[in-house]
Amino acid sequence: MGYDFGVGRQAPTLALAALDGTVIDLHEYRGDWFPVLVFFSADSVAASAQLKALARQASGFWGLRGQLIGVTAGEIADAEAFAAAVAGLPFPIVRDDGSTAAGYGAARAVAGQAPPLAVIVDRAGKVVWMGEGDDDLKPAALLGALRSIAR
Repeated sequence: MGYDFGVGRQAPTLALAALDGTVIDLHEYRGDWFPVLVFFSADSVAASAQLKALARQASGFWGLRGQLIGVTAGEIADAEAFAAAVAGLPFPIVRDDGSTAAGYGAARAVAGQAPPLAVIVDRAGKVVWMGEGDDDLKPAALLGALRSIAR
């Protein structure tokens, strides 16, 4: 896995506007929720399939006090088209200028130049799990990781 450098460290700041205009701030989840950040390339066919699969399983994350947050880069129109692929998407998609992805080591992932990346942040704001690629971003794998952390 190429992203292990962040596990155990304080999560980089994340305060980004979601496509619906709300601001998603990582600090708001402290003490109660486990943010599950998924870094996607909005123009990837595989990412669209992953987005749909995660949307179908969103309630499983909520049951473990996990909040999925999709992070993508690029033009706003690309991000909106990406999110629109799932009617009634049950979690926010935020558009990043690249600085958040860089802080998590995912800049190449959101640019479509590397496998997608998922990060779980604990209630204290520390990165406790990172996974990359199609297998780690399957809902069952992400839910399993969250389940082991949330217990």
